[in-house]
Amino acid sequence: MGVLQALGGLGVFILGMVIMVDGLHSGAGDGQQRLLARFTRSPLTGALTGAASTAVLQSSSATTIAAVGFVSAGLLSFPQALGIIYGANLGTTVTGWLVVFLGFKLKLGVLLLPLIFLGTILRVFANGRTADLGYALAGFGLIFLGISLMQQGLQGFDDLITPQTFPDDTLIGRLQLVLLGILITLITQSSSAGVAAMLTLLFAGSINFAQAAAVVIGMDLGTSVKALIATLGGHVEARRTGVSHLVFNAVTVLIALMMLDPFIYFWQLLSAADVEDTAEFALVAFHSSFNLAAVILLLPLANQFARLIEHLVPEGKDKLSLSLDPFLLNEPSIALRAVLPQIKRLRDQISCQLGLLVKGIPADRELLSRLQHLLDQVHNFLNALKLKPDKTQHWDALTAMMHCMDHLQRLHERCDEEPQRGMAVSKMRMLHTQLHALRHYLQNEGMDSEVLTSLHERLSRQRTRIRQEIIAQMVSGKLDVEEGTEQLEALRWLVRVVKHLARIDGYLAIASLNEKRLPATPLASD
Repeated sequence: MGVLQALGGLGVFILGMVIMVDGLHSGAGDGQQRLLARFTRSPLTGALTGAASTAVLQSSSATTIAAVGFVSAGLLSFPQALGIIYGANLGTTVTGWLVVFLGFKLKLGVLLLPLIFLGTILRVFANGRTADLGYALAGFGLIFLGISLMQQGLQGFDDLITPQTFPDDTLIGRLQLVLLGILITLITQSSSAGVAAMLTLLFAGSINFAQAAAVVIGMDLGTSVKALIATLGGHVEARRTGVSHLVFNAVTVLIALMMLDPFIYFWQLLSAADVEDTAEFALVAFHSSFNLAAVILLLPLANQFARLIEHLVPEGKDKLSLSLDPFLLNEPSIALRAVLPQIKRLRDQISCQLGLLVKGIPADRELLSRLQHLLDQVHNFLNALKLKPDKTQHWDALTAMMHCMDHLQRLHERCDEEPQRGMAVSKMRMLHTQLHALRHYLQNEGMDSEVLTSLHERLSRQRTRIRQEIIAQMVSGKLDVEEGTEQLEALRWLVRVVKHLARIDGYLAIASLNEKRLPATPLASD
């Protein structure tokens, strides 16, 4: 029964972590993302903000996903994102300190039962951030209840689980324990749970400090293996993040193994006691120390490290590929930030094809086919986003992006299915002024919205007059019926194209997630 209780305690601990992280992230996830985006100006600031956000929210996964999303959206360079990843590793060590101080020293497991009740009441009866806070409180209480159950379950097993049960404290033995740590993390999907289990075994005397430390070293590497598996098959930025996490933690493992014996020696000097007498504190101190040492060693080399990862995971030859990975869908706000520049890229590519047509040059049919595939990709990505109804700003942004995609699809059809209309427009002298303005817009890298707005208004006013002129020329015999009909269809084509471009510009302004985002005012009907 004791072993079952210990396993149950570990399960309660993991459940508590999941609930607490969900609650904290729901209540403060957007705040974390703003913090990362605002303060990450260099690898150093990235490491500091990554450590702080992970320590507060206890979710290195969310921090890593944010880093991937910001790089995909062009908000951060890859070296800056590396700083966040480094810092996330350090932030996760905070859990161990909480476990030692509150779970072992103060023994708050049973005392926190009312906190679980309070959190549950808030979760059930409150709304919004208060409900999220209640969820986090309940999870926090479950964490220490789980520790208490693990401690109780291991009592009486002193003779069954001893240091002799584990590999000897030799180099080979330590490497075996590192592998054990990797395995534990892959099974539990939580390095924090593994650290808590090692602390509990240390507290019970079932494992010695060196053995526990070797297992914890492996757990750090286990988290990066898990992250790498999650990013396999994803876009290049996600794969680079997974590989960089793995390489960084592999270096961290080497640093930790080299630090272990010196750490034991200096700990005994500083504490004036055998390391086993203060084993729980020594373990969390060691966990923080070797992660901090890795950050200090590799942070100045972030640019060189980034180039190494970019060499290991190259961009690929397809410049039209999209930086959209299902990995980002776990963070809707980050996903929205990442998809916006991709929509703008599609707008630019389709505009280039429109520019060719209004110059009388045929569009690239092969490129249009690839653009259709990319349009489908973005549509599928947006469809997979699951937003909460209370996230009004995100809801408005997603709605605006859906409108953008609808107009982009229709623009694509104007290029792909009606190219003859654009070619005909290029020959119409009476549209010379309007075509000059449209060409200026399509060729301008900055996409001058004022030019487009003015053109849209001018065409709306002049459409009836131009149509009447074409029909008058047909009646007078200056244009035959076939040519006149072609010009009328070309005029309709031009009006539709300018309308779609104007709508896209307007909805892109609404979709912006910048702090000074334009108000979500409705556009004219589509």
